[in-house]
Amino acid sequence: MKPTLLMLAGHGWSATSPLYYTLAHNHRYCHGGHFKENKYLEHIYYYNQRDEDLLNIKRIRFRQLFNGVKRDQADGSKAMRFGDRERPPTVMSTSEYNDHWDKNLVNDFFSLPHTFEKYIQYYKTHWEAIKDTYSAVSDCTVNNIYMPEKYVREIAAALKPHFRVKVLIIYRDPVQRAWSHLQFRWFQKGITRDCVDPYHMFWQTLMNHQEKKDLYDMDIISLYTEGLRRWSSAFGAQNVHNIIMEDLWSNDTKSLRDLSNFLSYDVTDLFPNCYVPEKGSKAPHLEYLSDQWMSNQVDLSEEQLNTARALMNKAYTNFQEVFGYIPEQWTKLQSVEVPNLICEDDYNLEEIYRRDPLSRPQKL
Repeated sequence: MKPTLLMLAGHGWSATSPLYYTLAHNHRYCHGGHFKENKYLEHIYYYNQRDEDLLNIKRIRFRQLFNGVKRDQADGSKAMRFGDRERPPTVMSTSEYNDHWDKNLVNDFFSLPHTFEKYIQYYKTHWEAIKDTYSAVSDCTVNNIYMPEKYVREIAAALKPHFRVKVLIIYRDPVQRAWSHLQFRWFQKGITRDCVDPYHMFWQTLMNHQEKKDLYDMDIISLYTEGLRRWSSAFGAQNVHNIIMEDLWSNDTKSLRDLSNFLSYDVTDLFPNCYVPEKGSKAPHLEYLSDQWMSNQVDLSEEQLNTARALMNKAYTNFQEVFGYIPEQWTKLQSVEVPNLICEDDYNLEEIYRRDPLSRPQKL
């Protein structure tokens, strides 16, 4: 029987860390190996594109992560505060479940060339070591949701002969997710795009959303529905399970039961989640979840939230077209009463002709 590979394809800033910790730490359903997100499929993509410059840029961080330089070594250098956060011991690269790795195999895995064969061997090796404890191996790289459609199909073709692939996609209120993502980029990545503050960059991002800034041809509005379409098409809708973040962490027994049924594993103990209820910068600073609360440093006012909701309305209506509803806890589109300054008679042709007969059509 083929081992199960769980892929949490998206979306970042939607409680993917609490979800992974639920399945890998609170329970023993899946384990990702060295890290929650290995980003290896992204590196295969760039390698196949022969994008040497981009690979060279990404390699430093890529190698540091897997050598434990920034995360798991107590005396290792920390390039930025974000890299200093703690994680549950079960999912650390120093976990007992990673004791089995051969150093030469690991070094080769994280070195050129990047291939599907290496990816498959990595997870098969890990499965053999943990199969008496866990039910699956996992890749929770949330950037995978952005992969081009053609490449997602290539991923499916490469993996399905070797694994029973299950795909999870988790969704958070689009405005709140976008605001947290932007704050991560501003406060923790130092990306400002010549803006004066995070609010300035947020409005620019929303107004210019169709100017795609990445290689994956997906914008902030189409992300949820287009990402789902690509992954469902490649892996089969029956192998993709959708989770509304707010429902799962709001004592929604149906949401939890549906997740358990999809995984064929009884999920009962959810890891805490700073995003539910939504408290913005006042979110609790929970252990192991600094990636969440560090992405919520400043708040949107009610007026700013309503404006952002209006600018992102298409993301909500797209979701409604696919799923048949908009989740109850998501930000609602607000409207205000405005005076009607238009007189209907001003656009009534018969009334116009009555007032001025010479306004009628005339032959030349």
